[in-house]
Amino acid sequence: MLSNPCKEFFERPREPKELGPQLREVPVDTVLEWEALPAAEMSPGPVQDSERLYRQLLDPVHWNAGAGELKPDAFCDVERIGLSVNRIEHSSLDALEAAAETRVSNWNRDNPNKPARKFIGFAVFECGDVRAQLCTPEGASSSTRLFAVFDTARQNDESHADVCRVDGGGYDKYHKVRAKAILWELGNRALELKRENSCS
Repeated sequence: MLSNPCKEFFERPREPKELGPQLREVPVDTVLEWEALPAAEMSPGPVQDSERLYRQLLDPVHWNAGAGELKPDAFCDVERIGLSVNRIEHSSLDALEAAAETRVSNWNRDNPNKPARKFIGFAVFECGDVRAQLCTPEGASSSTRLFAVFDTARQNDESHADVCRVDGGGYDKYHKVRAKAILWELGNRALELKRENSCS
């Protein structure tokens, strides 16, 4: 059987918050090669550039209701645990909305003393747009990729994928700041909000 280093990496036992830091210990060229490999046993196949990726948005976790926009840290998971998204080509809008509503309902039930959460819609990313984002720090001799996208399918959700920040080398601090800003811009560009949350 042929070895699959991508799948081996993602299936390695770890605390969730260790995923991002450990991925950035892997050479960027290797990480980018892994995008073409399945990352999970239940994988329907590597994520294609043409695919749309749906990210659940919760108020108040990700959404500033007063400003009607995403919070600055809406996509901070990309740094540590991986930004969970769903591949709509392997699911449906109805299924994704039902899963989000169930998730929120369960959280509110289990955390009665915390502010209630509300599912308000999705940020929709084009996978190719995410992969195309580059960082060119002042003084650097070349640009580097910011993100990699992997098909981290789950037993009960083959549409699951993760967006992760890759290593920025000697400019990693600047790389991290740019990644946060650019992902926020991409997310705000294509919001699909539930009608009652839409500003239109």
